[in-house]
Amino acid sequence: MKPKQIACGFLFLFSAIGFGAAVPEPSPDVRAILDRTGDFKKPNFPAVQALTEEERQLLLTYFREQNRVAHSREPLSDSPLDELIRRDVRQRAETALAMLADPEMMDRWLRNAKEAPAGSAELKPAMSSLALAAKPELVVEIAPFIMTGEPVTVTYVDDTRSDPSKNLIAGYVMLKIIERSPAFDAQTRKWAQDQTQADLRDVLKILPQWWKENEAHFVAKDYKAVKPGEDIYNPAMEKSRQQSAEMRAREAEVNAKKAAVAAAQTTLAAKTNPPKTERAEEKGTTVLTYVIIGSVVLALAGGLWLYSHSAPQ
Repeated sequence: MKPKQIACGFLFLFSAIGFGAAVPEPSPDVRAILDRTGDFKKPNFPAVQALTEEERQLLLTYFREQNRVAHSREPLSDSPLDELIRRDVRQRAETALAMLADPEMMDRWLRNAKEAPAGSAELKPAMSSLALAAKPELVVEIAPFIMTGEPVTVTYVDDTRSDPSKNLIAGYVMLKIIERSPAFDAQTRKWAQDQTQADLRDVLKILPQWWKENEAHFVAKDYKAVKPGEDIYNPAMEKSRQQSAEMRAREAEVNAKKAAVAAAQTTLAAKTNPPKTERAEEKGTTVLTYVIIGSVVLALAGGLWLYSHSAPQ
């Protein structure tokens, strides 16, 4: 078992035993809401977006306290894995506050998104939180970053981490907000979802023009009027599918030719070198024929001899 799996197992064990008194437990009302929205470790946007304002305020109060405790110096449990538990509580609380669009946290994340340079520790978490909020009005705040004309770059830190340029992150967040928000029509949301799966370096080439065509709708908050832009993802996928189909067809043709050659070689070998069993059968048949003929000749000779010796002199 891997160390990470072992740590997660211990974390689950201590979570089951219970946190210290410092971590607030949900009230029955909050627990009932969480049963519908999930625990915020895996975002459930439709369920969160369906909350009433009263339910949203109950959750905000609960997760603000969770976040305060997670950032305090108070021990959360008697477990030796207290720091792991603290991180788990903090991540869950911050995800919930982002999805619930907590005003204070949103101001902080938006400020960090605007001020933090590419590659900084603050930029990605801030942008990710704005994407989780899925508020259409945030697109106007983020859009200027895709209009700078700066080069689109991706710097790889190691095999698992990369630092995309700020305009690349901003473009992705804009598309995720549109994809997740019910304020936009279904066609526009599907377009945004598709583009997030394409090469974002190509997508960023068409986003500035799309923004020019739709900026007025965002400013007027007429989000249903926002239209899809150029499609990068589906033509690329269709081209990829065609290439895969052509490759499979070529492979099938090559395999068919190989099979035909192999069959021809097998037939030729069978004619040139008949199986040993057949030759053995033929040889056996020939010997048997000779034996029968020999027996008949001997029988005739014996009969003649007897006849000649038994005839009267």
